[in-house]
Amino acid sequence: MIILAPYSSMRLLTLEALRKFAPQAKLASTRSDVYAYWRVLKENWGIDDLVLIEHDIEITAEVIPAFTACDKLWCTYGYRPRLQGGGLPSNDIWDRSLGCTKLSLELQRLISLGDEPVSWDNLDHTLYNQIVLHTGSHVHGVVLHHHEPADGTWILGVPLPIVVENPVL
Repeated sequence: MIILAPYSSMRLLTLEALRKFAPQAKLASTRSDVYAYWRVLKENWGIDDLVLIEHDIEITAEVIPAFTACDKLWCTYGYRPRLQGGGLPSNDIWDRSLGCTKLSLELQRLISLGDEPVSWDNLDHTLYNQIVLHTGSHVHGVVLHHHEPADGTWILGVPLPIVVENPVL
């Protein structure tokens, strides 16, 4: 199993959780341009089961063992997105994104990343449209999402998550 942690700027809580629960993860910078995430996936596609833990997701001790034991084509831990404008997390659970996901090798062989790069903000949707042709999502639970609002404000008096510019496991 390949565990990838793509980041443009890694949240400290994400990095600490990776160090504790997935020290074998490969950190992959996606800062260079909007297609860097796609290239990171392309480089690791079709080799082994692929786990993605994005830069603002805090995993728990159960995530990697659950992914390892799961025989589903696609499984995920959902998370609550923040409301537009940086409000409190919504009651919705995002379980169709790449935030904390395992894509089995079998599934990777069924779908294609294509040869034309896909920007990071369309990658979830592009893959999901192919994945649902073969399987539904298997949701193991919910993880914490440390996303910051675009305007850089504090949320209810709590400072935004600390960012680590050059993370090392």
